[in-house]
Amino acid sequence: MSTKTIAPTSHVGAVRAYLARWNQGVESAREATVEVMAPDCLWEQPGCPTTTSPAEAVELITQWHDAMGMDRVHHEMRFAAGAGARVFTERVNHIYIDDGTLVVSLPSAGVFEFDDDGRLTAWREYYDARRMQALLVATGVHEAERRPRTR
Repeated sequence: MSTKTIAPTSHVGAVRAYLARWNQGVESAREATVEVMAPDCLWEQPGCPTTTSPAEAVELITQWHDAMGMDRVHHEMRFAAGAGARVFTERVNHIYIDDGTLVVSLPSAGVFEFDDDGRLTAWREYYDARRMQALLVATGVHEAERRPRTR
């Protein structure tokens, strides 16, 4: 996987492009994560493990795929605005599994922060953790480490 730097003047566009890659499938999401995140990028989400590097973020995406069959996430962007190095988004995250079934539509807000080189240094998500937790429990994602990988 290559490392790409996003121009700091286009943070809103960078967020839109990054999230669009998630709709292309799990492998695209993993690749985009490595390309966009800074080495010490913090990713926080209610009800999910916090990651502190692209490698940890990729592992979390992989666990979601392996445990619940997450195939892609369509981030329906309702609003995005930038202020300095931050981008604020209002979205609905539509999570699809391998057979094409939509398993949850999760309204969320996010804050993305960039460094001077245009790398993502923080991504904080805000949503109703009860909905995500119910999905994770129902699909056994908490048991991901015990399940064999099926890539």
